[in-house]
Amino acid sequence: MWPDHSLTIAVEGDRRVVKSNDLPDHATGIFPISSSDLAFAYDRNPNSIIAQKIVLSMPTNPKIAAEPSCLPMGLISVALTGVSIFNGLDAQGRDAAAHEVQDSCNGHPERQGAYHYHNMSPCMKDGGGKQGKHSDLAGYAADGFGIYGQFGEGGKSLSNKDLDACHGHMHLLTWNGVPQEIYHYHLTKEYPYTLGCFRGEVSGNKSVLPAKKDGPWAGAGPESHRLVLEKAAQELGVDQDKLRRAIGAPPPNFARAAQQLGIDESKIRAAFDKARR
Repeated sequence: MWPDHSLTIAVEGDRRVVKSNDLPDHATGIFPISSSDLAFAYDRNPNSIIAQKIVLSMPTNPKIAAEPSCLPMGLISVALTGVSIFNGLDAQGRDAAAHEVQDSCNGHPERQGAYHYHNMSPCMKDGGGKQGKHSDLAGYAADGFGIYGQFGEGGKSLSNKDLDACHGHMHLLTWNGVPQEIYHYHLTKEYPYTLGCFRGEVSGNKSVLPAKKDGPWAGAGPESHRLVLEKAAQELGVDQDKLRRAIGAPPPNFARAAQQLGIDESKIRAAFDKARR
């Protein structure tokens, strides 16, 4: 367990407020991945695990929305381990669990240091499946609905075919201390693993995963992003579209850009720093 792990869950009026510093209540792998680690041949994750500020404010009694809504990239929920849960995709739009190296708890840090899961973690406590028991609560989605482990009613191990497109269903559960029919999500071993979409309303929710203030996109809107990219491309003498594809969406992936463009990473960083002045 990380000694500075912090997670609080409080009911404030009709809202449930989850606050976490994103440090887990369990051990993690060693990040950045060392060049001497066998995993380095598959995923050279250069990121360290850094404490974050996560705040999710959601209804204590969430309602099903008229229409499901798409998941954002990044944080979609918080696990009871204190760790953020991202959607099932990596930055390239691939199945993250299949393409990225994760530690034994199925977690890893992203570029800003946020340790997170993309899929079900064996380090989430779950007494489900035993003696026909439904899974325990594993976390809260940003729309307020609960996320439970892989076992449904009667202790049945669930698969995607047992759930709707958002990766959930409705039946009798104890929620807020009261037995009631309520919608909820389930973790499974199949993609998308956690949520496929939000089934509830996410308006009024607040989630914070602050980027580093000195980053190349810091304080910049879409138009500023374009201008910075244009100036950096000119400084490097490369095509702007080619640089955009290599660098990726904010925050920029300098290591990948260096590899794809054949330019030293320090030169790319320097070009972006100059472009922001």
